[in-house]
Amino acid sequence: MRRDGLAVVTLALAGSLACASHVPPQLGDQDVVSGCDVEGSTYVKVLITLKPDPEGKLCLATVSQGPKPEDPICVFQGGAVRFKVVNGCGRLIDPQRPALRFIQPEPRRLSGEGPDKKPWSFATCSAEFPVLTDDKPRFHFCEVPSSVLPGRYKYGLEGQIVKIDPDVEVRRGNHP
Repeated sequence: MRRDGLAVVTLALAGSLACASHVPPQLGDQDVVSGCDVEGSTYVKVLITLKPDPEGKLCLATVSQGPKPEDPICVFQGGAVRFKVVNGCGRLIDPQRPALRFIQPEPRRLSGEGPDKKPWSFATCSAEFPVLTDDKPRFHFCEVPSSVLPGRYKYGLEGQIVKIDPDVEVRRGNHP
């Protein structure tokens, strides 16, 4: 009986340690994680900051992508992305166009790649913020479909801002 009990305890401990290694990191509100250096993380935070240009005529968007500006945002098939938008441009109200709109991801064609990658859409999220009136952070939680092929894609941000096309890299997820 003792040997059976020891085996059960050993298996339970090994199982809990294996599960703990696949749990996304505990992140605070200020943390931004691109996912590229977090093995197996299925939860990614992306910070979009809106600020006026030096002349105050245009609203510019920047996307935090990791420790270095050239780092891509990395997501996993079947994972989730939390986009946090901080508006420093003041009142963005225009009935003709949204304050901020996400353009769904399209493949970035790298040399030697075949045409098998297709455009895809973030799931379970709204594609726009119709109005932004203050600097209070706004959030979008979006899922990456598990059927998306791994590779480099670009998505866009447009609206009452200068349009930008940041990159996102989809990596193979840990799903069945």
